[in-house]
Amino acid sequence: KRWSILHGATMMIKHEFLVDGMSCPHCIQSVTKALMGVEGVSHVAVDLGTKNASVEMDERFATEDTLFRVVKEAGFTPQKKS
Repeated sequence: KRWSILHGATMMIKHEFLVDGMSCPHCIQSVTKALMGVEGVSHVAVDLGTKNASVEMDERFATEDTLFRVVKEAGFTPQKKS
């Protein structure tokens, strides 16, 4: 899912997707750290119970593909919500 939010003069986009392979709080930290390392990302929330990741970002700097790539590099499997 994707929402646009006008934040000051910057268009922020909110992406929500699922992350498979998380089983503990350390997993949440790993996914959060990976996503926060992406240029343009301003906020990340990851929920272990629902396996949901929510990312607010400036899409001038990154795409959903970028988010998925860093989650994969951290050892987890991102999936689009249906």
